[in-house]
Amino acid sequence: MKLVIEGQPVAAPRPRVTRMGRAYLPKHYTDYKKSAIIQLRNQNTKDALTDNTCIHVEYVFKRLANTPKRQVRRIYKSKKPDIDNCIKSTLDCLVDAGVLLDDNIVVSISAVKYMAALNEEPHTTITIRGIDEIHEGESKGKAEEESPHENQSSS
Repeated sequence: MKLVIEGQPVAAPRPRVTRMGRAYLPKHYTDYKKSAIIQLRNQNTKDALTDNTCIHVEYVFKRLANTPKRQVRRIYKSKKPDIDNCIKSTLDCLVDAGVLLDDNIVVSISAVKYMAALNEEPHTTITIRGIDEIHEGESKGKAEEESPHENQSSS
């Protein structure tokens, strides 16, 4: 399953605390989450996933104004925000949108951050695969490698 969240990716911030001791999340993050949840719900018509899953996420951030025009392709982004906080934000949105039952079903995750290509808009691309889909390909390859005469003894 492939899902896209349009707009600048936002990392999950630490909760802020008021003088009265009440915790809250910053408005820019809650606004991003609301928008992302709506987009994910519009793309996902299935029930929440409940089996082990593998997720690959590509974060594409807005190009900086000083990026040379000759730089037309995506480039890796090594500055803030931290990728682990981006992943946390994405998983929260997937659960809140009903795509995943819980984020504890994710057994493998990979992510990469890019600066956008020349005419590319910022977005987040999420690819979700069941663990069975991944291991089917591996087991077929192993079966073909095994020799049919392995168990015969030489006389």
